Amino acid sequence: MSALRLSINGVNYLNIALMLLSLVLAVTFPFELFLFAYAVLGPLHYMTEIGWLHQRNYFAIDKRDFIIPVAMCALISLSVLFNLAAGWPATAETMASLNAGFFGRITAGLNEYATGFIFIAFTSAVFMVVVKKRSLRYLLIAAMLIPAFLLVKVDSYETWFAVFLPTIIHVCVFTALFILFGAMKGKSFSGYLSFVVYLLCILLIFQISFDPRKYIITDYVLGAFQKSGFSTLNESLWDILHPTQEAKRGFFLNTRFALKIQGFIAFSYTYHYLNWFSKTEVIKWHLVPKMWLALTAVVWIASVALYYYDYRVGLLALFFLSMLHVFLEFPLNVQSFIGIGRESMGWFRPKTGTPAK
Repeated sequence: MSALRLSINGVNYLNIALMLLSLVLAVTFPFELFLFAYAVLGPLHYMTEIGWLHQRNYFAIDKRDFIIPVAMCALISLSVLFNLAAGWPATAETMASLNAGFFGRITAGLNEYATGFIFIAFTSAVFMVVVKKRSLRYLLIAAMLIPAFLLVKVDSYETWFAVFLPTIIHVCVFTALFILFGAMKGKSFSGYLSFVVYLLCILLIFQISFDPRKYIITDYVLGAFQKSGFSTLNESLWDILHPTQEAKRGFFLNTRFALKIQGFIAFSYTYHYLNWFSKTEVIKWHLVPKMWLALTAVVWIASVALYYYDYRVGLLALFFLSMLHVFLEFPLNVQSFIGIGRESMGWFRPKTGTPAK
């Protein structure tokens, strides 16, 4: 028990160091760090986590339910990939021709209800974890079709489920919950300290004074960032954190506050990946079939090569995989919410001791 506790404490202190490293790099190279982490660390994270989740039945009551998030991921991926391909000069003419017919109606439908697919994947994860009776579970999941598609006209619905949930909520909020849940389970000072340091790093990013005159975004970085559609997240965070009309009209990637937002995004993604790899011996994500590890290595090398060749090509090729690991993790996210709730309730339960004789 003491060896395990030492190991966990060591991992917690290692993660504090990784947080500080991510912070320094994020405020120094906010765009470059994000693009590097997403292209190099991201694919390796997707494959290793999917293999780990599969070994643990996706933290769902019935492992076979994973087909639901996979199906939703396929639909949302088709929608996004069609849109990305339509903006690619090499395919613009082909896409325009396809969109003129039946294919165009399918694409329009996928685009209109894309947020609904993410909503269904997330809400179904709740039922996959808490509802034991299969027929009731599937009935409740099917019922989610109603709010999923009735909410399509609500702007905030798309912002929170389509923009924030698979991105900054996944890499920042859910990571914070994992850190907190681990600290509560282990009841360790180092665990709680790592959670506090994580929050302080995020607060510090928004307190640092970025000087746009000293930060030059190269043409390659700017091109890769804009063509890949990442700026949608930045603009959405800008609208939430800096909502004045004057500020909205002045949104540019290299303004002072925009650099803070990008620093926050770069920190969140980079530490999210490093946190995963630092916990190899704790959660044993490497204990998967050797065939999967070999496939992981092949996919990772090919992914990095594609991103190096053309960032948009890499994004198109890896999009389904990147979304799939988010969707398959939803039941684990739900388990973390439940675990934190149970641990919190334990604070208020009276401690029972051995009655005096």
